[in-house]
Amino acid sequence: RGGWFTPAPNAEPRAVTPRGDLMEIEKTTTSIFEKFAPSVVHITTEALARNIFGRVQRYQEGTGTGFLWDASGTVVTNYHVVKTVVEAGSQLKVALGEDLFEGAIVGTSPKHDIAVVRIVAPPRNLQPLLIGTSSDLKGGQSVLAIGNPYGFDRSLSTGIISALNRSIGT
Repeated sequence: RGGWFTPAPNAEPRAVTPRGDLMEIEKTTTSIFEKFAPSVVHITTEALARNIFGRVQRYQEGTGTGFLWDASGTVVTNYHVVKTVVEAGSQLKVALGEDLFEGAIVGTSPKHDIAVVRIVAPPRNLQPLLIGTSSDLKGGQSVLAIGNPYGFDRSLSTGIISALNRSIGT
């Protein structure tokens, strides 16, 4: 905004510079993300509680990420994501993109922080994540992680294998 003694700013639009071609590593990363993101699910747990007016209301307790193990709706996730479902009988929801489904716990291993969930009425054409082996990993290899941190759908992080043959107690 201009005034008596200051000139008005130049409001002419600036030219947009074209992005240019992606580097080979970017092409690889975007290709992997586009291919495997549909195999990643967003898990939420919900409980019932009374609000300040005494009405029973559903609220979100926790959230986390999982991945499709098979085409029948089996999902692998972390135990800490579904802990309240196991301990307090909360409800479990599994989101595949924009679609939300009921989920049920199949099994857990709290010691290993892992849980298996089944989508109660899974849709057709599920794309399970490809499973590999860790026996030939090398320190310094690039890795990608697709997840739902803080409830944001399908985020991509990159990193490296920093070390092998380590375990952390939970």
